[in-house]
Amino acid sequence: MIARAYRAAKASEFPSARTVWKGMGRRRFCSSAVRLLQITVHFLILATLTRSVSSDCRVVKCSTEYSDRVDRVDTTAAERCDALRAYNDCAREMARACRGDLNYHSIVTLIPDLMRQYDCSNQSTPPKTVNPPGNEAKEPSPADNRCTSYNGRHGDYKHCGLFGDPHLRTFDNHFETCKVQGAWPLIDNEYIAVQVTNVPLVDSSSATATDKLTVIIKDHSECVEQKMYQAQTGNLPAAFVDGTNRTGPGRSLRIFEIEPRRHVEIHAKYIDTRIVVRQVGRYLTFAIRMPSDLVNTGKKDGLELCVKGCPNREKMDFQRSLPLPPDQIPDTSGIFMSKETAIAKCLEVNVTDFYFDSCVFDLMTTGDVNFTTAARKAQKDFWDLLPDARGHSKNQNPGLPTKSPNATVEIVNSSAPPRTTQSWTLTVYILLVQCTIFFL
Repeated sequence: MIARAYRAAKASEFPSARTVWKGMGRRRFCSSAVRLLQITVHFLILATLTRSVSSDCRVVKCSTEYSDRVDRVDTTAAERCDALRAYNDCAREMARACRGDLNYHSIVTLIPDLMRQYDCSNQSTPPKTVNPPGNEAKEPSPADNRCTSYNGRHGDYKHCGLFGDPHLRTFDNHFETCKVQGAWPLIDNEYIAVQVTNVPLVDSSSATATDKLTVIIKDHSECVEQKMYQAQTGNLPAAFVDGTNRTGPGRSLRIFEIEPRRHVEIHAKYIDTRIVVRQVGRYLTFAIRMPSDLVNTGKKDGLELCVKGCPNREKMDFQRSLPLPPDQIPDTSGIFMSKETAIAKCLEVNVTDFYFDSCVFDLMTTGDVNFTTAARKAQKDFWDLLPDARGHSKNQNPGLPTKSPNATVEIVNSSAPPRTTQSWTLTVYILLVQCTIFFL
């Protein structure tokens, strides 16, 4: 009783800050900070849940199962319709997990079109024949053997790559930077056709970059039926437009998703060709390795940038422009990064040769640091596709440095420096701690 009376007396003598505070002072400000922090936390939770829903989308599994059932060239219409029905059922089961996934919604829209194309409403699946015991194993057919290996000259390959502004490396190792706004063909031979669509990077500038790419694998009567692959900014699918990701005897044509929504490869065994498609930042990069004796099988008068390079009127001689003062560089709308800063950033990612010069030019004319990663990935793809070329790189522009430290950096979003968000968050937490200490 005495102790309780003593505490009551002390409380009346020294009232707490909580009862004394009046007006618009620190407490109200701290309450606003707390509410702001609560809103931020709720937003982060919502973003995490949304991302987890997207990561649970497994529609590629449905595409793989469909491909497994129809990857034979001699698949009948009835068998294909049966596979499409199973494909549709599998996709519908993914509806909840895949909501908001652009690739999923494309597939769900495409399946009914394919079913109408094959007249599936009038097709029934024939009964399956049961093999006698002991005959389950099947020897590879002659078509399997012919379609899983290349019969031409091995070891003699050519490479073409497109990245950044866009910068082009032709099959004959000519380096060019092109304006080429709009749709342009890279390759159009007897086996493959590739077309890109380029959009302006900066208003009132000739510089462009690739935001859409189409690959057509042409019909090969024995090994593959014609397939089309389409990619665009924000949608790098792991399947052809018909929903399959493989076809042909022995899976002679196949798509591999190396990194979801960032890196896809198309492998064509029967022509020993490998295609690499990436999204870096907001734009796409392209690389291909193809046997030399297949490269020039297109029309002699056709326009193939990978074979003939850019038309003269579309070329930008940026390598001669780099040593010039910034205000004298042609075909640009201004300089968005100093040459010294651009050189430093490109040295950080360890690019050399044409890729280094391209990196410097792109940073100066756009200020978008994602182009450092685009140059590095393009050079990596060149080395991966043609390993023997790794030891022959040197800078093409004598006015720029050639050595770089052994460092690499992955930059995905350059819209704002990350320290801005970190500083704001730290400030809110400091205010919250101060409020807590004050009222304890």
